[in-house]
Order: sequence, then C-alpha cells, then structure tokens
Amino acid sequence: MRGRISPRGEVSREDVVRLEEGAVAFRLVRVRRRRSIQLRVHPDGALEVRGPWRCTLTDARSAIRQHAGWLRSTVERVRAAAAARPALTDGTWLPLLDDVVTLRLAAGARATVRREGAEIRVSGPDLGESSVRAALTGWYRREARRRLPARLWELAAPLGLAPAHIAIRGQRTRWGSCSSRGTVSLNWRLLLVPEELADYVLVHELCHLRHLSHSRAFWAMVAAAIPDWAERRSRLRTLQGSLPL
Repeated sequence: MRGRISPRGEVSREDVVRLEEGAVAFRLVRVRRRRSIQLRVHPDGALEVRGPWRCTLTDARSAIRQHAGWLRSTVERVRAAAAARPALTDGTWLPLLDDVVTLRLAAGARATVRREGAEIRVSGPDLGESSVRAALTGWYRREARRRLPARLWELAAPLGLAPAHIAIRGQRTRWGSCSSRGTVSLNWRLLLVPEELADYVLVHELCHLRHLSHSRAFWAMVAAAIPDWAERRSRLRTLQGSLPL
C-alpha cells in the first residue's frame, strides 16, 4: 500500500479489494470537510474512492462491495467509450470547439505541431500513437490558454462577475472548478467539445464565484444565464470518456 499527501491537504492511499471478478485496485482519497463516500471511475478505468477525513481502507472496500454492480457497469461503459475513440492516424478528424480539423502526420527531424487552416500538422522522428497524443495534448493546452480565459471574461461581464485568477489544467474527472479564493480552473479538453457545452461549464464555474455550493440560488443563477443548462450538462456526460485526447 502506498500513500501521498497532496498540496491541497488531501491524503491518498492505494490498495486492492476482492470482488467476484477478482482483485480490483483502487485509490482512497481522504478529503477534509467531505461528509460522504463517492466512487469515481476515471476515463482510463482507474477507480478512485473519495471519502471523509476519517475514512479507512475498510470503509472504502465496503463501499466498493456495496456498489459492485454499479462499478461493473460503469467500467464496461468507460472501456466501451475508450474503444470508440478514434485512432490518432493521418486523416483523423479532431474537434476544436465548433470546428473540425484534420490530423496530418509527417516525418521530420524534430517534433513540431502547427495548425494550417483546417489541418493540424504533427511532424517528428516518432509518429507512434503515444508521441502524437503527447504532441497534440501540448498544442491543445497552449490553445486553451489562449482561448478559454478570453471567453471566460466575455461571459463574466454580463453576469457582473470577475475571477481572481484563471488556470488551465488537465483534470481527470472535472471540466472545471472554482475555489473560495476566486480561482477558476478550466480543463483544456473543453476545446474538444462544442462551444455551447464549453460555455455551460464556464458559466457554471463563474456562478460559483457568487455561490460556492450547488444551492437553489446557484442553479437559479445558472438557469438565468443558460436556460437549457440541464440538456447541455447531459450532453457533456455522454461525451466524457470518448474524446480523442
């Protein structure tokens, strides 16, 4: 069993639990001020158990066994979504908000990524799947730093809100988050979904600047800005796990 402490004060432990289908590895993350246990299956199939500060490995194993049926179906769905992801080969179509760009691969002395019109050109000495994925991830991250903060400020103005800081990250399970200090963190993968879905996430996090919890007042504020927020959230959930990056 291994453990680590995150900068946010979370403590994690890794262990396994025995189910009918065999041993299942999981990571227990204990979070200050958390009241209940939540199971999460990441897009890569990894299982995470998030629990209160006093949550034990025994508590985590019990929760997993209690929800074994849900876990099996969720893992199957995640694996099916992963299998449906397009291979990163020459000619693959990649989403870029409301645009679609074509991936072009070419051998080269050094690794480069650039967009030329409706194409993203990746060149380098290694054009294997992992190398192409890493190159595209870097490009999308840089593009997100350029696009997402600007769009966030556009949406913030009519709401009368102003984030203290904007961060672009690669969260494994969240599209975005907002801290009590006014920092809005956005997942660079928002560039892989339609713009109206990305806008929902941005407005959602902006509304947390005024209401940190998911209270009635919070959802009323979201609904005033985006009346069809529930439909957009549902579409986001169907996309998560099947994105090409």
